Amino acid sequence: MSGGRRGSARVVELNVHPEGEPRAMFPREGVFLTIVFVAAMILRLDFMRAGGFVIDSDEAIVGLMAKHILEGASIPVFYYGQHYMGSLEPLCVAFAFAIFGISSFTLQLVPLLFSGLFVLLMYRLGKEVAGPVVGRVAALLCAFPPAALVVWSFKARGGFIELLVIGALSMLFAVRWFRKGPTDLKYPALIWLLLGIGWWVNNQIIFFIGSIGVFGALRVLNAWRKTQLSAKQVGALGGVCCASFFIGSSPYWVYNVARGFPSLGMFGFAPFNELARYVEGLFTTALPIIL
Repeated sequence: MSGGRRGSARVVELNVHPEGEPRAMFPREGVFLTIVFVAAMILRLDFMRAGGFVIDSDEAIVGLMAKHILEGASIPVFYYGQHYMGSLEPLCVAFAFAIFGISSFTLQLVPLLFSGLFVLLMYRLGKEVAGPVVGRVAALLCAFPPAALVVWSFKARGGFIELLVIGALSMLFAVRWFRKGPTDLKYPALIWLLLGIGWWVNNQIIFFIGSIGVFGALRVLNAWRKTQLSAKQVGALGGVCCASFFIGSSPYWVYNVARGFPSLGMFGFAPFNELARYVEGLFTTALPIIL
């Protein structure tokens, strides 16, 4: 009788993952992600085909930057003619050009692949936060989004979909850091390195910086209040985060220090006479997309 119980316990031990999920679920998980990824790519490729794989002027600039990099020109810090939007996407496109040749399809292939990675990351993030069902819903919502996001999923306009990938990966690492001991430095270093790269790519990463920064600071403050962290450890953690951020965003700072910080010009207020147009755009374009 006891031998039977021991045998049953052994069966459970062999078939249950340490996190409590049956091992049999993992092949299904892989099949689900493969199907969703392929379907997301087909949807976006269909949009690309419907447009005849024609690129717009913004994409042409990214392609031109990539072509120049491939030909041995110095790597630009920012999108041509601007003091913002770092050249991560042109660098990736130059790599794709070197492998597949220069074409409009190869140009759009880079954001297309990043959009597929975004779907997989959102699955992982949803699963880490609230379990596999939430992960599947998140992946499906990103794989089959409103048309606006589908279009921006393959438009090489300077790094918008890449920014979402950087932000999602940062949030995934943040969730994992919140679950580890407060003395861990690996995840904070990775998080703020990514956020630094995001700051160089597009300053809209500030929405991720704000949320991760606030909740990270609250976590550290709570750990210090409970004496889980000493003042010295808090200082070391802050130093790692700051150093990682400035390393990741170093092209931005080197460029601006040498030129008197022209990138700050993008944070100026719009002219008052254009305010009505921006408010109208909020209700006619932005909110319908969000909804």
